Amino acid sequence: MTAVARSKLETDPDGAAVEIFPLPGDETSLEKLLRDLFERHWDKITFGPLIQGAAWEIRAPHAPTHLGMLDGYLTVAFGPSHFHLCIGPHAPNSIGVSTKPALQSPGACACSTARVSSR
Repeated sequence: MTAVARSKLETDPDGAAVEIFPLPGDETSLEKLLRDLFERHWDKITFGPLIQGAAWEIRAPHAPTHLGMLDGYLTVAFGPSHFHLCIGPHAPNSIGVSTKPALQSPGACACSTARVSSR
């Protein structure tokens, strides 16, 4: 029997209560989770990249007009506005775009831990 990892509650420096829990990092699990979030909960989530020096807090204007996978990337579109999120390995794709071998595997996914804020 495998141990189930439990979530933990923390308080962010700004005072927000945050629940932290592990998530599987494989492509199938991430696609299922992200499709569920964007198809069923699009109006309740804030999303975007968080890197040193830049934090984008984006809210969807409506349900996605397109969700699709190609070459390891999940595309989420809201009309002409869209983004591509690498959640799996990628290789030369069906339209002949080649990827350098060192970039063909995303390695450990940055989405392997979820932070859920009370805000």
